[in-house]
Amino acid sequence: MAEEAAKKQLAAQLMDLPLAGGGTLKAKLADKQVAARIARAVDAALTVAATPQTDGSWNVTLAVPIEAVRLALAGPRAATKSDRDPPVIIIEGATAQPAVGYSIGGLAAATVFLKDVPAWAKGAPRVKATTASGASIELAAKHGGASTLFVILAK
Repeated sequence: MAEEAAKKQLAAQLMDLPLAGGGTLKAKLADKQVAARIARAVDAALTVAATPQTDGSWNVTLAVPIEAVRLALAGPRAATKSDRDPPVIIIEGATAQPAVGYSIGGLAAATVFLKDVPAWAKGAPRVKATTASGASIELAAKHGGASTLFVILAK
């Protein structure tokens, strides 16, 4: 019961998630396919913590990966014959605000906004952003592909 209650709260909070093109996730739920994919993402939410209380109840913390939300909006990415692109690319100098759904150098791409480069991405290639407008971040040179995770260093 605690997980079901947490899923309802999580679904309500997702409505305020900002989108790169403007607005929030709530506006996209008029599309029944998007709404169904978001519902599946919430249903598959990850349990981050589950703590029993002395009264027999539980405190449950759930999470939905941002990439699950992006894919719910865009639909699954097309499979390619070969994913030889770098798995991670660090983008420096982007002025974009954290949001879901940015196009990176013309690619509908997985992104994460971080203040520092995480240990697992220390050796990743770095690329300078040239512009960020609307839902697009342009790069100084073409890098990455459909399977690349773009780590955007937030200021």
